[in-house]
Amino acid sequence: MIKLKLFKNKKEAGIFLIFLMLSAFYWFLNALDNQYTTEERAEITIENIDSGLVVVNDIPEEILFKAKGSGFDLFALSLPFNSTVVKINLQDFEPKKQKNGTAVYNILKQELKELVKNQISSSVEIIDVLQDTITIIIDKQVTKKIPVQFSGEISSEENYIVEAVKLIPDSVEVTAPNSLLDTLKFIQTKKYLYEKLDEPVSETIDLINPNEQFCILNPEEITLEINVAEFVPFEMQVNISLPGNMQSVRLAQTTVTVKGLIPEDKKELLTEKEFKVIPDLTKSDNPDEIQLILKKCPDFAKKCKLIPEKVLYNFER
Repeated sequence: MIKLKLFKNKKEAGIFLIFLMLSAFYWFLNALDNQYTTEERAEITIENIDSGLVVVNDIPEEILFKAKGSGFDLFALSLPFNSTVVKINLQDFEPKKQKNGTAVYNILKQELKELVKNQISSSVEIIDVLQDTITIIIDKQVTKKIPVQFSGEISSEENYIVEAVKLIPDSVEVTAPNSLLDTLKFIQTKKYLYEKLDEPVSETIDLINPNEQFCILNPEEITLEINVAEFVPFEMQVNISLPGNMQSVRLAQTTVTVKGLIPEDKKELLTEKEFKVIPDLTKSDNPDEIQLILKKCPDFAKKCKLIPEKVLYNFER
C-alpha cells in the first residue's frame, strides 16, 4: 500500500503550491511560444452606405477564418477586449444594377481573405476564409401611403344591420425599401371577430407589419368604427315586369313577395314603385320555370329576397 506523506506544516504546503504554480506558468509560456493553426471569427460591419439607401438582405454577422501564429498572438486575438472587426467599404466594390432598382454587391472569397488579412493583426497569418461569397443588396428607402384592409368577421343580431365599417385612417405611411413597397397592395389589421352586434363599435385595433425587419408603419394602430342600426322586417307585393322582348311569355303568377329589413323611420317611404322584379330566361335551369331577379330596390332596404324566386311559365301561341 502506498502511503502519502503529508506536509509537516502550512509553510511547506505553501512553498509546494508556489513551485507548482510557477511550473504551470512556465509550461503555459512555453506552449504559447509554439505555432498553432486555429479557427477565428470577426464581426462584419458595412461602411459608406449612401444616405437614403439601406441593406435589404440578411448578411452574416461574423466571418470565420483560419489563422496561423504563435500562441501569444492567437491568444491575444481571442481576448474579449480585443474586438476583432472586418469592415466592408462598399465604395471599394462595383455593384450590379438590377431591373427592380436594387444594387447587388458580391464580395468574393479571395476579396474577403484580403479584407481579413489587411485588417487583422499582421503578426497572424490568414490561411483561409471559411465563406465563399457575401452578397449585399442595397435599395432606396422610400415612404409611401398604403391602404389598410380589415381582417376578421363582423355580424349583427337579428333585425340589426351593419350599415358601415370605417377604418380611420384608411391608409398609413409605410417606410421600407422600394423593392418591398412595390409588392405591398395593402396593410392588414390583426384578425378581429365581432359577432351579433346590436350597438355601434369604436375601438383601436393593431396593424400587421408585413416585414418588421425592414418596414416602419406610421401609425402602427388605427381606429375601427362599426355603425349598427336596428331594422324592422317588411313585406311588399310587387308586380313582375316583362321586358319588351318577352311579351310572348306567360307567367303562372304576375306578382311576388319582396321581404327584407328597413329602418323604422323609413317604413312610410316604402312603396311598390321602389321595386322592380323581372324574369331572366338566361338563368333558368328548369325548362318549365323562369328565374326572377330583383332589378330595383331602395338603398335603405337590406337583406331583400323574393318569394318565390322562380315561377312557372310558357309561351303564348
